Amino acid sequence: MSNILDQTAKRDVIQTHRLDSVDLLRGFIMVVMALDHASAFIAKVHFSEFWGFPLPDYNDNGLHFFTRFITHICAPGFFLLMGIGMSAFAKNRKSKGWSNRKIATYFLKRGLIILLAHQLIENPAWLLGMMSGESTGPTGNFPGVMGDMPVLVFGVLFSLAFAMIIWGLLIRLPSWLILLLSIAAILITQMLVPPAAAVTSEIVWWRTMLLLPGAHTFGFTLYPVIPWVGLTGFGLVYGRLLGLNRSKTIYYGFLTGIGMLALFFALKLLGGFGNLHLPEQTNLIDFLKTTKYPPSITFILFGIGINLILLFLFSKIKLPNLPNIFLLTFGKTAMFFYLLHLYLYGLLGYLFPQGVEVYLMYGVWLIGLLVLYPMCKRYLNFKQQTPVHSFWRYF
Repeated sequence: MSNILDQTAKRDVIQTHRLDSVDLLRGFIMVVMALDHASAFIAKVHFSEFWGFPLPDYNDNGLHFFTRFITHICAPGFFLLMGIGMSAFAKNRKSKGWSNRKIATYFLKRGLIILLAHQLIENPAWLLGMMSGESTGPTGNFPGVMGDMPVLVFGVLFSLAFAMIIWGLLIRLPSWLILLLSIAAILITQMLVPPAAAVTSEIVWWRTMLLLPGAHTFGFTLYPVIPWVGLTGFGLVYGRLLGLNRSKTIYYGFLTGIGMLALFFALKLLGGFGNLHLPEQTNLIDFLKTTKYPPSITFILFGIGINLILLFLFSKIKLPNLPNIFLLTFGKTAMFFYLLHLYLYGLLGYLFPQGVEVYLMYGVWLIGLLVLYPMCKRYLNFKQQTPVHSFWRYF
């Protein structure tokens, strides 16, 4: 009986340390990300922004552009929030007597589990969805993926896992050094991206894994480790500041987000540094397009800036009950939601082998969210009943 009470108390402490605005933001990001993947599987329309290739041509279709552009907050948000979560976890466990070594070991184990889930659970879902029908709409250049399926694909979970492992090992570093290393990771990426003509050249495998997206001898890398590790480092420092003064940090984060958006527009207007593609100023859509693979400085400024602003808004605005419940549930089951939604929308894609208009895809996307909610809710209830050392808490 005492053991049960002790486990319950530990779960209560974990829950009280959670920040609802962070979970709401994470849930919102998951919902927006699902829109992008529903477009790929249901509408058979997906765009990509790859270095060395022209940015997508949306043919002045505002809905196509909006559907893709809004999702630019997702990947930066994933890495930022993971850093925040790592910081909160480390602080919580230190208060319980965990050593830095034990904390680092936990992040190592969790990172390795994410890597296995990436290759064994996530990638088969992408293959399943891609086989539901050929794209009938305009797609961006996505070299090496749309043709023969590579042996291994290294996507967002690959980089998230390594970011967790790396910062877990470096968790004792002071915040100023973490921030310095994170800025260096972003700048190194910008400076070492070769001219566009090199995109057709063979790239050594370790370079694609660390720095430059592309095909290599045994697979294809979309999310190289170095630039995305930098975004997790920002989250780690921001999370530490949240632990010191929550309201002030969120407010100054809001101001920082506005400043990032201002710098985004400034760099787009100036052209040159910070843009891996020269900005086009023929219309608003062309002006706002930016490079994601690897993330340009403008892409990072937009993604992180919007996330910091949204975090402030979620901390100040009380949502109506229904969307609040949905977003909190998705935010607290992010990994489960991520893996599950790929299979759901991938399977739904077989109902539309020729694709559908994007506006109709929005309806299927919403239906998918309604299907996902009860499954995520049940998983959340199950996970909260498990001990703190349970395998299921890694998800």
